[in-house]
Amino acid sequence: MPSLIEQAKGTDASLPNWIQSQQQLAEKEVVSMPFPNSKQEHWKYLPVEKLEKINFNSPSNLNDPDLLINTYQSLIKSESYKIFISNGKIIKIDDALKTIVKIDQFSDCKQLKDQFICALKKPNASDPFFYFLNSSMLVDGLLLEVPEGSRMEHPIHIINLGPNNTSSVSSPKLIIRINPYVEVKLIEEFFDLNGSGLLTNSVTHINIDKNATVNHDRIVNMNSENYHFGQISFDLCENARLNSNSLVIGGQMTRVDLSVNLNRRGSECDLKGLYLCKGESITDHHTAIFHNSEYTKSSELYRGVINDKGLGIFNGKVVVSESISQVSATQHNNNLLLSDLASANTKPELQIYSDDVRCAHGATIGQLDSESLFYLRSRGIPEQRAQLLLIKGFIQEIFSKNYELKDSEFITQSLGIKEK
Repeated sequence: MPSLIEQAKGTDASLPNWIQSQQQLAEKEVVSMPFPNSKQEHWKYLPVEKLEKINFNSPSNLNDPDLLINTYQSLIKSESYKIFISNGKIIKIDDALKTIVKIDQFSDCKQLKDQFICALKKPNASDPFFYFLNSSMLVDGLLLEVPEGSRMEHPIHIINLGPNNTSSVSSPKLIIRINPYVEVKLIEEFFDLNGSGLLTNSVTHINIDKNATVNHDRIVNMNSENYHFGQISFDLCENARLNSNSLVIGGQMTRVDLSVNLNRRGSECDLKGLYLCKGESITDHHTAIFHNSEYTKSSELYRGVINDKGLGIFNGKVVVSESISQVSATQHNNNLLLSDLASANTKPELQIYSDDVRCAHGATIGQLDSESLFYLRSRGIPEQRAQLLLIKGFIQEIFSKNYELKDSEFITQSLGIKEK
């Protein structure tokens, strides 16, 4: 089984020429740069170098699609239009969705439309190694376009199914274009509970045109032996709005790089994120918001609950460009440690190059409030039940409003807590 660097070499002759060109360019980038390591500032605290020594199976060894779908267990019970994907390839689509949006596979496009070409450029805040690794190992990808003025009854639910074997790599790429005056809910779910030693290295780009509103949810649900590296970027036009919500559960090592470009007047974003760690799992979020125009607004709130020997990492950056005015930005990260061995590292950043702005940021790391816990215990509530009530209160604000969870006990399961 070859290493990641070895797998990045070579192109797939069955794919269109434009994809092969992307693969060749990406291969040159991957082999010319050092493998990421925790000595680099961008990877501080995350032992990413351990992936260099792992030999992975070829990504072309796909599983039986029906078997993958049958083993899928969603956290969500709300209705949705579903698209099932395995390593970038569509394996099933709800028929109702085909009449609402335009969906294409990369492999079916002899050349890429102009409005999608810009999405192939590496986002300025993303990590170059894993971005180009995704392009070089690409098996297929998905183009999705929502027509102007669309209003949909249910969310579009894109489900990335991991293989049920061992030590495989998946490299899905997703490009979404939201046309003007659209209001849509999107859910990206990564389900990797069946296989072991799996690596998912995903890239998503979403362009939101003028006066459109996108409610975007990203769910990573993995077992404790798998790895997830995800890069997602948003470009917002005039008066566009983004509501983003990230949920990470499980996994041996998870890294999510999210960037938002507020490119035109009136564009705004609200980012929320929740990560739940137990055992020795590590979850790392790096976010970057770029205020590139006047009258733009951003707010960000990420929270982590960490148990056992888990580690939560947050690095959030807000950049306000020169010579713009009427900018508002807030950023907060809060971490709750449930054991003496749990840990968190947080680094909020503001880079402000204009004067007429309102910006604030803050971060906290702490344990459950002893006075609140004592109050609940004095009312006859058992200790573990009291702890759980405080945990639920801590994370309630973060939960997405776009869907309803199927299992109300997923919090205790995700944190390894046995409620009594």
